[in-house]
Amino acid sequence: MADAAPPVYDEWADADGSCWRCIFSREFIHRFLTLDAWNPRTGPRWSLNKIRNQLMTDLCINFWIFVLSQIAVGIEATYWRPIKWVIYWCVVCAGTTVVGIWGAYRRSTGAVIVFLTLQILFASLNLAHNNQMRGEMVRSCKVAQVSYMYCDPEHNSLAATYLSDCIYEDSCEQDELDKTNCKAPPHEHCSEVSTMEAFFWVNALINFFTYAEPAWFALLLLLRMEKDLDRINNSDIDDEEESPNPGFPLIFKCQEGDEDAVDKSDPDDPRGPLLGDGGKAA
Repeated sequence: MADAAPPVYDEWADADGSCWRCIFSREFIHRFLTLDAWNPRTGPRWSLNKIRNQLMTDLCINFWIFVLSQIAVGIEATYWRPIKWVIYWCVVCAGTTVVGIWGAYRRSTGAVIVFLTLQILFASLNLAHNNQMRGEMVRSCKVAQVSYMYCDPEHNSLAATYLSDCIYEDSCEQDELDKTNCKAPPHEHCSEVSTMEAFFWVNALINFFTYAEPAWFALLLLLRMEKDLDRINNSDIDDEEESPNPGFPLIFKCQEGDEDAVDKSDPDDPRGPLLGDGGKAA
């Protein structure tokens, strides 16, 4: 009796049957809500197309995360981080992101190298500027208001008129300082230094991951392109399977599937095992 032909696995079946289908398209579910989409050890390796698409997607997502974090800092710490710096860093991030997306889209090793260089410089300068702003806030608030230029009532008539009752207690507010030419920071901006310092640290941590994650995939893409582009033409890359092992279960599974029927020890089964080769060499 002839052996029965193995069943053909539909890579979209899990996505179409997911409860998330009522919210997201099946392409979104397949890319973001499957274990395959987030496992860097999928199969023997990720295809070149998967890496470049992952880089372009990550650059767009991380750009908006960075912009939102900058807006949050601009709103929460307007005195210490003027809005012009928020705009400046968002523009620099946008330019770096465009270079990275263009390099990945065109499969240009030169453009990817330029992106990596710009990304490293951008990360270094932005983190340094963030720490400089935080340090300036801490140092400025540790100095007595009376020590600042044009703030001593004994040497400045405007300070003697408007600041005599508050300057020695470091309690002068913005509206009182605005009546003089005193350069001291207002009391309200120094009353929660610890909270603002923590805010700057959290912002720096978020920004670090928005630099590091695309840089990792850009480096991975660069290595793969240097290895493969000399022997694979663009049409072959376009036809290359993006997901070497597309049969991974959904991260958020809403109904029981046929996992029990899957022989996870069989490397030929398109639905398993997790690492694609059963721990064996590819």
